[in-house]
Amino acid sequence: MTDKSINGWEVIPSQSDKRLLVKVVPGTNVKLRARAEVLPLLLAIAADFNNEVAPLRNGECGAWCYRKARQGGGAFSDHSSGTAMDLNWGHEGAMGPKGGMVRMNAAQIAACAEIKKRYQIVIWGGDKAKGGDYKDPSSWDPMHYALKSGITVADINKVLAELKIDKNGVRPGAGTKK
Repeated sequence: MTDKSINGWEVIPSQSDKRLLVKVVPGTNVKLRARAEVLPLLLAIAADFNNEVAPLRNGECGAWCYRKARQGGGAFSDHSSGTAMDLNWGHEGAMGPKGGMVRMNAAQIAACAEIKKRYQIVIWGGDKAKGGDYKDPSSWDPMHYALKSGITVADINKVLAELKIDKNGVRPGAGTKK
């Protein structure tokens, strides 16, 4: 039996697995390693975060990581399948009620919620009352974006085509702060 992450994608146990690619987030020098089919989507989201929420910080952003979920009853994290990323974990992103939801200002929180809405097939670890997907303050994780459960490669390709995102995560019209 193949291990699956929380969102249902097959876990990738090694960073040298050929299903993973590494690319630079457009407009930054930050690199992300993720599942090849998902990487353009994550790169575009990260570029939007960089432009609309806060500049990405090298050494504080990542996607694939083989590990169990911190809050998932022993399940593998979506990071283990290369279908999730964390952005600026030392600043805007710390987990829990005293973490990023407190550190971010109202405009940053609203921008994170807009990014989630723009990309349709992702969850955002922010406060559900403010457009995120996490209700319990102990699990708020505003640095976290991941594919929703049940999303397929066809769903990803549809969003990439609708938003005209290229294989490097470049989205026309992106790049300006709001």
